[in-house]
Formats: sequence, C-alpha cells, structure tokens
Amino acid sequence: MLPHPEDNDLAPLYADEEPATRPDPPITAVHARLAAAPGTPWSRPPAHETAQKALEVLVENDIIAGVEMRHEASLSPIALLRRWRLDLGVRNGGLAYTLRGEATTYGRGLSLADARASYAMEMVERASSYANVGPEGILGLTRQQPLRKARYSELVAEGLAVLDPNAIPLEVPYRDQPIHWLTGHASEANGNAPTLVPAQMVYLFCNLDEVALFTSSSSTGLASGNTLAEAKVAALTEILERDAEATTPYDRARCFRPATDDPLLRSLLEDYAARGIQIQMQDMTTEWGIPCYTCFVMSSRGKLARGTGAGLDGRRAAISALTETPYPYPRGGASGPGLRGLPERKLEDLPSFTLESPERNLALLEETLASTGHHPVYVELTRADLGLPVVKALIPGLELTADFDDCTRISRRLYRNYLRMGYDI
Repeated sequence: MLPHPEDNDLAPLYADEEPATRPDPPITAVHARLAAAPGTPWSRPPAHETAQKALEVLVENDIIAGVEMRHEASLSPIALLRRWRLDLGVRNGGLAYTLRGEATTYGRGLSLADARASYAMEMVERASSYANVGPEGILGLTRQQPLRKARYSELVAEGLAVLDPNAIPLEVPYRDQPIHWLTGHASEANGNAPTLVPAQMVYLFCNLDEVALFTSSSSTGLASGNTLAEAKVAALTEILERDAEATTPYDRARCFRPATDDPLLRSLLEDYAARGIQIQMQDMTTEWGIPCYTCFVMSSRGKLARGTGAGLDGRRAAISALTETPYPYPRGGASGPGLRGLPERKLEDLPSFTLESPERNLALLEETLASTGHHPVYVELTRADLGLPVVKALIPGLELTADFDDCTRISRRLYRNYLRMGYDI
C-alpha cells in the first residue's frame, strides 16, 4: 500500500495540487442527452461471421503462417493463438530495406467463435500496422497517403492543422526536428478537419529516415472493426484503458469480488473458486466515467497477474479484464490468498452507456472527451487488399502506457488521484 502523503517528508510533486473531490463524470450527462433522441438500431455481425470474413482475406493474401492453436496461459476459458507473416519494404530518404518474418496474434473469449474472431481481427490490425513505404508515401492503402518531411514549426507557419508531438507522452521532448508527417482527421466533435500527424506515432516499426521520438512505438489506440466507426470506438476505449492504468493507483477501497446472474459466467467463476483461484477486481474508472476495471490474481509465489478492460458496457469491460489476465487456467493450480473482506459486485449492476450503433457510441465517447478539452485524432490504415477497417487513434493529453521504470515521470493526474485515495490508516 502506498504511504499517505502526510506520512512522509517528501516535497509535493505538484505544489498546486489538492485532493479535491471527484467531479461528476461527464459521460452521464452526455449519454442522457444522446439517449433522449434514439438513433437507428444496428446489429453487430455474429462472431463466427466476423472471423470467417477476416480469415478469408488473410488466406487470400498469404498472411496466415500457421495453424490455429489453443493455449492455457490466461483466465480465458477459450484462448487461441496463430502465426502470421510480416513482409514490408521501405524506400525513404537514405534508407532502403525489407523486413520479413513471423509474428503471433492471440484471441480470447467465452466461446470459440469469440476467441477466433478476436485473433483474426487482431491479425488484420497488426498486418495493417506495418507500412510499406515508397517515394510517394505509404503504399497499398484504400486511400492515398503521401508523406511530408518538415518541422512542426514550418507546418504551423503555413496555417495547417498539426498534432503537436509534445502533446503525446514522449520519453524526451520533441525539439522541432524535421520528421515525416501524414494526414489524419480530427473527431466529429472537433470539426473532422484534416490534421497532420507524425508517421512514427501511427505505424509500428516505422523506421524512416528521421529522428526517433520513441524507443519503441506503441500499439495503444490501434484497432480494427466491422465498420470504421466500430474500429474508432475500440481504439478510443483502448487508449482510455491504458490511461486509467497509468493514472490510477492501487486502492483497496475500490476493489471487489465479481459475481453474476449469468449461468455460463457464474459456472466459470465457480470453477475458478473450486480450483482455488482467487479473483478480485478494482474499479479503475477515471474522471470521464467510462467504465474500466482491472482483474488481478496473486500467485502462490507472490507474483501478480492482472488484466484490464474498458468500454461503454461495464459488464463487457470487466469480462475483458478477466479473460485478459495472464494466470494459467485451468491447469495453473491454486493462486495465493485473495484480499479479505472485499464486497461482491454483480457484473450486471456495473454501469452501461452503450447506444444503438457504433456511430452513436463514437459520438458519445468524442463528446465526453471534448467536455474536458480532449479531442482525438484518427489515421485510417485500411489496406486495399484486406478491405477491413483499421484505424490508429491518438488523444493528446492522455497517457499511452502504464509500464513504469526508474526514469518514469509521475504525471499530474496520477499524483492527483494518489492524493484523492481513501487510505486505511
């Protein structure tokens, strides 16, 4: 447990921060306003149809490299993995190289169809996130995507809308060096205007002829979907998930044991208990009110396994956290003891803000973020040969990773949440 601020003699990290009470989350009011004017209902394709469509185009383009295999390295009752082929070429400035190899995607879910759709769409996402680059820009997309090398100050002087690299958490500040830019667009809530974005913030292994802004690029905010709006929703909720992990300290007062009325899920929770696996969760929901939960299990040797999920439906977010937790099941043995005296919360009682369609859910997320001055920027990565929507989202001002090391800076929001914690002292 973290020490109370009054129990140490360290100077405050941010002298002007006070442990103020949490404001009402803006999503409640935004949801009520949007729900008052119902939109057109939309039915998500069944998981087996999504998987079939994705696997067909992956096979046609010789991307799949191995057979479907099952693993037992997580709490997910069904967990699959499959290898895929990576093959790209780059001709940019003084660079000319190719990269070939194999990588692995993973799928999880409460059913075989869910797990298969999960890994198939992740394969589409990852195959779309490595760029073939030529003198004319990014190759093989559904829309032309030229690259321009320039300084941030030069683009601003031309009156262009540009994402400031320093608005995204960097390991070292960007000092206006020439880098490559590509075109994304702002959110609907912010006018949907074309916006220039650093290419290396969008693609994985984006090794162009320029200075590097990151030690390694992040996949946070990268997502695929049945539709572009669905992909954008998934991208935003992943960023919110990582941001919650990075800004929310462990707080026993926000922990609970999951319970449910759903027969399938209840039998799974009962099987965990019968095998001695102690499941506990923490509510990680941040100031926007978008549901986020971490599931954690302590091993018999004291090692913590945890997974996090976020989304407009609290129940689905909690299940996502559960199935993502890397504790081996069903043959991983009993866990260590869980926290004593935690209250139970039914997953059905967790908040849900889901609306009728991906477009409406996207509007809800964008307007909720806009209420605090946060405006996403999107870059579409959809490949012409695959034809399945893939997008990279960036939200200036939010954290990208919760991986802390000796050089990690404590953000203002993390420190504020630390001051707000209810301590058992």
